[in-house]
Amino acid sequence: MTSGDMRMTITDKIPEELLDIKQLLERILSVPGISGREEEAAKQIAGEFEPWCDEVMLHRTGSVIGLKRATRPPAEGPARRLMFAAHLDQIGLVVTRIETGGFLRITGIGMDHKILAGHRVEILGREKVPGIISVRSISTIQSENFEKNEPMDELYIDTGLPEQRVRELIRVGDLVRLDAQPLELQNQLYSAPTLDDRICVAAMVLGMERLAGLAHEWDIYFVATCGEETTGKGAMSAAWDIRPDLGIAVDVTFGDQPGVSAPFGCKLGSGLTLSLGPVFDSFYRGRIAAICHSEKIAFSDEPDMTGFGTDAASIRMTAGGIPVNLVSLPIRSMHTPVETASLEDLKELGRFIAVVSASIHKSELGESDHE
Repeated sequence: MTSGDMRMTITDKIPEELLDIKQLLERILSVPGISGREEEAAKQIAGEFEPWCDEVMLHRTGSVIGLKRATRPPAEGPARRLMFAAHLDQIGLVVTRIETGGFLRITGIGMDHKILAGHRVEILGREKVPGIISVRSISTIQSENFEKNEPMDELYIDTGLPEQRVRELIRVGDLVRLDAQPLELQNQLYSAPTLDDRICVAAMVLGMERLAGLAHEWDIYFVATCGEETTGKGAMSAAWDIRPDLGIAVDVTFGDQPGVSAPFGCKLGSGLTLSLGPVFDSFYRGRIAAICHSEKIAFSDEPDMTGFGTDAASIRMTAGGIPVNLVSLPIRSMHTPVETASLEDLKELGRFIAVVSASIHKSELGESDHE
């Protein structure tokens, strides 16, 4: 064994886990937070941040910002700033019309219409109203019309309430979320709605916990961003206010499943992906990759030519242009009620957040860096 093999790594210094990962996930997943109406989810997530951060605030746009100040300030000048951003908003539906009989017509916010019929839902009206998504008998629908053009026209929500009561409780523009329960599968896989991107919010909390026992020279900002599925306003406004020296968007990517072709389709349980492309800062990406190699954090390269579809582009194109990178956790069945991920990947993402926070200031990664 060489002296390089014997040195202590950052991972060796991480304290034993205190948080129950499944319980943490269930708490974060349980609250509604459809894009544009994230208040309830933001309050829950702020409570998860508070034990681990020096400051927690609800941003005026609806995001949650937690700050963990540098524990080993630099010899000169203020501490630099690292910002992690994982979005708290979720996909959903919106009421577009109340029809005779009290039936509700809907349209989607990032939702795949093919999986909607037959699902239970919760309408976020003046009160929370349960309902089901129904469809005219398939035998009366021309299948080609359902697969193209206006498939939402074939769907409606039935609450069972009389029309007058529906109109008292529900208005056009009210949001609707799918009512689906998490399910633990075999081989450490976990299925639930809103894993995109609440699983990465949970990873930030795990990273905070692991970082509690480590020294770090940068101020670390953890941002649960609002509006990623619709506007990008949460990441953009938080990055403008924080002005980080580096932003790292933390999101999900496509996992392996039938119909997902290369270069997408990362195997669940095999680690994370680190994006490369024109929007991503090559200097910091090289440093992050070196940290991962040093700490034996498994990752694969994922080409991404735009950075759109995540908070990365929103961070990059604000405040004069903030250096940004993107780390992703693979999930299956994205944007459905049965999104599926590996709990092992969740743990690894939490470790990634902690060790990058503790190491990003290093100019090189030799033995002396971990003394």
